[in-house]
Parts: sequence; structure tokens; C-alpha cells
Amino acid sequence: MDTLPQTSTMDPLRYRAETSALLVDLYAALSPDLQVRLECLLDRVEEDAVERAVAVEDSTWAHVVAHLPGLEFVLESLREHAEWRPNGRRCCAQVAG
Repeated sequence: MDTLPQTSTMDPLRYRAETSALLVDLYAALSPDLQVRLECLLDRVEEDAVERAVAVEDSTWAHVVAHLPGLEFVLESLREHAEWRPNGRRCCAQVAG
């Protein structure tokens, strides 16, 4: 097999071109059993990376809120408004850039 399956962590469009090329080459060289193990490994690596990123973001946010005592409720409400959209669309406010 010279292409990756289109699962979340194995989708070559998720990676930079250089990383994707290396992943495709490695995947093609593996037996089907090892391909499955590679997919599981990438899933776990991604889960770990997301957990670390969320922990850093939560820590940073806690530091920001600590600088504005009394505004935590308002800031948390704004953050939720900007981050969570039930329909998947962006917040009504647009960020330049």
C-alpha cells in the first residue's frame, strides 16, 4: 500500500508535506499488523499532544484571569462564547489576520 488510510491521525492532509511523505513511506514498508500498530501509536501521540496543549492553555488562562480579579465570570463567559459554537461556526466577532 503506498497511501495512508483516511482515518483521523493517518490522513496525510493533517501533516506538513515532508512529514506526510515520511509517514507514507514508513506505512508502505510495514506489514498490515504493524500498520495497525502505527495507527494506534499515532492516535495515542495525538491524544497526548492535545492533553499537553489543553493543560498549557488552561494554565495560561488561569494566569490571565488572575490579573483581572472580579472579572472571572465575564471573561469565562466571553471565552465560552468565542470558543464554543453549537453549529460549528465561528464566533460573531472576527479576528483580523
